[in-house]
Amino acid sequence: MFIIEIVKEVKREDLITNTDISSPKLISHKPISFLLDVTKKRIREYETKKYPTPLYKYKRIPDLIHGTGKVTATYVHYNGSEFTKEHAETMEVNTLKVRKLSLIAGILNMMSFSTFSNVEGNYLNITNEEQLSLVIELLTNLSKDIVSPKPIEATESIDKFITRLIDEIQKITKLKNEDLITHIRTAERYFVAEYKCNQILINEAKVRGGSNSILQVDYYFGNQLTLDQKKEFIRIHRPEKDQPLWFSRLPSWEKNWLINQVPKTLEESWEHFESLNQSSAMTHIPGIQNARMNYLVACDGENYTILSRSFNTSTMVPYELDEPKENKATYVKQTANQVLGHLSQQVTTDFNKIWENITFDKKIRPLIFVQSLLSDTVLAKADTHLAREQKKAIQEISLLETYPQVQIITGNDPMNFLRHASFLSGNLSKALGHWNHTDAILNYAEQFISCLESPKNTLTSEQQFRFDLIKATKKELRNLRDEQFNSQGLARNFVAFKAAYTSILVEAMGGVVSTNCKSGKDRTGLEELYKNAIIYYYSLYKTLPKFDDEKYSRKRFVAIFVLLFNSMKAQEAASGNAPGSLGLKLDPTMLCADIQAEIEISYKLSTILAKLNKPLSFQKNEAKAKSKLKRENSVSSFLNLKKKVSPLEELSKLTESHPIAEKMEIVKDLRESMREYQSQSDFELQRKQYLADLEEDIKEVELLKNKLEEFEQEIRKFVESHNLLNKKLNNEQSKLLRQIDLILKIVSNRDELFFKSKDLMSTVQQLQLKIIPTAEAVFNHVKKSLLENKSPKITPLSSPKNVKLLGTSKSPSHFDLDRPESKVRELIARYNELSIGKTPISPDTFYSSSNFSLYSNA
Repeated sequence: MFIIEIVKEVKREDLITNTDISSPKLISHKPISFLLDVTKKRIREYETKKYPTPLYKYKRIPDLIHGTGKVTATYVHYNGSEFTKEHAETMEVNTLKVRKLSLIAGILNMMSFSTFSNVEGNYLNITNEEQLSLVIELLTNLSKDIVSPKPIEATESIDKFITRLIDEIQKITKLKNEDLITHIRTAERYFVAEYKCNQILINEAKVRGGSNSILQVDYYFGNQLTLDQKKEFIRIHRPEKDQPLWFSRLPSWEKNWLINQVPKTLEESWEHFESLNQSSAMTHIPGIQNARMNYLVACDGENYTILSRSFNTSTMVPYELDEPKENKATYVKQTANQVLGHLSQQVTTDFNKIWENITFDKKIRPLIFVQSLLSDTVLAKADTHLAREQKKAIQEISLLETYPQVQIITGNDPMNFLRHASFLSGNLSKALGHWNHTDAILNYAEQFISCLESPKNTLTSEQQFRFDLIKATKKELRNLRDEQFNSQGLARNFVAFKAAYTSILVEAMGGVVSTNCKSGKDRTGLEELYKNAIIYYYSLYKTLPKFDDEKYSRKRFVAIFVLLFNSMKAQEAASGNAPGSLGLKLDPTMLCADIQAEIEISYKLSTILAKLNKPLSFQKNEAKAKSKLKRENSVSSFLNLKKKVSPLEELSKLTESHPIAEKMEIVKDLRESMREYQSQSDFELQRKQYLADLEEDIKEVELLKNKLEEFEQEIRKFVESHNLLNKKLNNEQSKLLRQIDLILKIVSNRDELFFKSKDLMSTVQQLQLKIIPTAEAVFNHVKKSLLENKSPKITPLSSPKNVKLLGTSKSPSHFDLDRPESKVRELIARYNELSIGKTPISPDTFYSSSNFSLYSNA
């Protein structure tokens, strides 16, 4: 595989690397481009020095030829020895230098794209040559003074550096401090986009006591765009009135950067723009961020074996995109299509190669699992909205069968401390249904195993390895599903094991997992560590480490995890947003207690350096911007301050405005959760968004109820008029009318479709995109047949109560309408499923159809 060839090439001892890391002589008042080049070289110098030798070996290989293009490879080798305080100090000192230089480089890079004139609105408010010269001189001097006296901590040092930088520029350009902070923190993301383009990160950790090593490889996706996304970007070159709103609202200096990077036509080469590193600091423009394919590779000294491959990204929701709420859903769907389109092609090819000699049932298709690690409880902050909007986009794409060659499952597993709110609370856990997607994958695995066990299939040794892993992982997931593990309390991260087991199961079956959190660096990095440690453990001992392992088995797993954590691969990947922030932002509960005890020094370092991503002044600036936006968007903020009401009172107001809500089980569960969490301070801050989303869903339910009522009246009127004109029905007419009668029963019992739903949004989507269009299409077809006195072939139907789950439908545009009775059966199946309050979309493993299906968790 190509990734192995790249690894071998990078590890060659005779390979020419980037050896020019000596500090060049700084010359003041040289052109901006010169000073920027100098600063980049110094960043590379300290990026090398941040890895203390001989514990680590670092090399950077620019312009490594790969296929028809070139990549810049970063290779870090960790010899597996103990990580000490001295190593931590070396890393902290040099990463801090990288961080300061990166901020300077961001300013210089943006200055190089700016056109300075004697009008306001320029970058840093520079309006003349004298100011420009003074700023360049300031940056030159500051870049020389990046060493911090000890014992000052890195976070304090970076805050003092930024304060000095802002004060000095303010004296020159008179721009307000808050605006200066915005200019500086914004500019860096554009520098990083170019500095980190065409990247591949290769990290090798030596297993002590032998020749074995573990390689973790990130192959960066960049921003490979769909056709729709390219068309969106091309619009920035149009006259102002025709430009996208998000672009028109950017300051001129940000526009200049994009205009210089984005091709003007589809025919031009998009290679450079698509190779740029769109970090999660760039959620203000369309496209996925922090996207990379992660590989886990085992090496025995000679041979390489790929053990795991997954796709890691930020959230698919561009939460900083300056567009009205009603427009943002389009951009979320564009990003979801960007990811799913890429993965569907890759997983189909890989699946067919892995199982080329195996005969599967038609309903088994390559599996894509989109796994979020967002905190979707009512206690969460922005995560609640992100989880909802992403899920909504994926479900819509799936229900419309955009990728019929694959099967898509989507679900959320909260990875940080807020996981306890959902997993340890009975009512809330029931309402959120965090096991729905896992259960769907387990059901898929049951069918998959049945196919592999068929006498007509003979497994190769590699396939047998996968088969054994599938069964072992399924067993461990079942154990987690059925046991409470209360004895472990908060000492171990239950969700991390659940998420890792689920990913391993999907990959073992030849599927692909796309894991995301808000930024795509901290929680995804942690999940990657757990998963890679588990799968490498299995490759050694042919058994999976268990969540509740003790003694020797547990120590072996912890040792592997510690090796991977101290290799610094996850931390290096997390610094992609801001060079120098070499760490993972983890709260203590995200690591199992025994693991944290073993990595005390490197864990402390990681949390300190992760804070460099957003220094205190940046955090305050971001908070003020959000506060301002809230004030602008809230027409009742003053009243809200004056008239505070409890969460339960707000829920009561909602049910008064929408009486149908009082009958819904999801509202009853929410009321219980509110009583349970009303003492939590964070709960009050987030209930508004949660209730707003719920009210939005209830309004959709009310609209659908009205539509179904109108549809019911239309059916009844037709049946009544038909029977008046046809006093005596023949056998075929009677059969056709029975089809209509069954549709009528579903429509007239419409309330049952909503009341027991644990996920109104999914229920609404299922009705809007599947059930109602199917019912209307079948009714119109049968109606036409009756009017023309034609009778398509029909088989007897059972009553709704006796019909079992049968299958999903194709899109209404390509129904097999010669057999409408099969569609009615399907409608009955869907009605039965919704009416008992299960997940709206039924497991594909129960279907007789090979058509596309979707799973989701509530």
